[in-house]
Amino acid sequence: MAIDKIMFGVLLAGLTVSAGCAHRSDPGPDVTAVHPQTHVEAGRKFLGEARLQEAADRFQAALALDSDYVTALEGLGLVALEMGDRSKAEDYFRQGLAKKPAYAPLFVGLGRVAAARGNDQEAIDNYLRAIEMEENLAEAHYHLALIYERTGQFSLAEEYYKKTLDRDPNHSGAMEDWRDLAKRRSSPEDLPPEYFSIIKKAVISRADLAALLARQLPLESICDDGHDPAFPEDASLPEDASLPEDASGHWASREISAVIACGVMAVFDDGTFRPRQAMTRRDCARIMGEILSSFEERDWSGQRSAETVVAPPDVPNEDPDLAAIMLVTDLGVMKLRDGGPFQPDGEVNGYEATRAVRTVKELLSP
Repeated sequence: MAIDKIMFGVLLAGLTVSAGCAHRSDPGPDVTAVHPQTHVEAGRKFLGEARLQEAADRFQAALALDSDYVTALEGLGLVALEMGDRSKAEDYFRQGLAKKPAYAPLFVGLGRVAAARGNDQEAIDNYLRAIEMEENLAEAHYHLALIYERTGQFSLAEEYYKKTLDRDPNHSGAMEDWRDLAKRRSSPEDLPPEYFSIIKKAVISRADLAALLARQLPLESICDDGHDPAFPEDASLPEDASLPEDASGHWASREISAVIACGVMAVFDDGTFRPRQAMTRRDCARIMGEILSSFEERDWSGQRSAETVVAPPDVPNEDPDLAAIMLVTDLGVMKLRDGGPFQPDGEVNGYEATRAVRTVKELLSP
């Protein structure tokens, strides 16, 4: 009997050692050795570099360690927002608020979702609520400045850009956007007052887009025939530019003439410009795509967001504007709607148009 007990002990010890060796040979990821915040910080770094899937993986890893880790839910919401999935982003932010109702950055996230949906007042309310909770939260002040600029409340926008930089002097976004806004407001007498209202419009017209293009882009580099796009108050229209009759007397008549003369926008077959006609997303993509394509010396492949470009599901392969739509969406000039469609026949609001023209300008800058 004693021998049997000894043999049983030896056998049990052998099995234990074997199990331990088997475990050590394939240990798998030891997530317990890492604090959730380590994953969150790595995720934020990836998010800042637009490495969205890697960022999402890190935030998920943080949640695997602690399902109540609110900053990880915030990070996943920001990733979803960058991917254009506003519904999923909102869900993550609200999950976070259910766990920590007083966490101010989550209200900034909800404000960004509302702003992306065009719900300006809802966005403002969320940003103000975040500031009420955490007065020194620079991102809340920054996004409030953006929404005030978007809605044409430029004095408030400048005030909140300043407040952002007071709280974060190295906030590059606030510095650049405030500088751009100051430049646009430095000499308003040179611009028609209607120009400043374009960004607030729910639907822009062809004349509105002409004004944005003429005032913001380096037309001297785009014009086929070398016209100078300067617009001093006493400037006359280019001599060889014929202004369509339906644009005569329009507040943007000089801008319309300039974009026609430079070949940036064209008249219709019946000789009209139709300045009040609403711009569609298809038309906007075509115009922006043609401008970018006119710079043949530029190689845009290095700035595309993905190696394999997939056409939006609502733009068929035989669509004549497919190439332009794919170019502008991949370069970030225009964005896809929720779920991936482009909605080519949808209308364009002032914020979208202003952002698109500014992005094209940045792409064309040396």
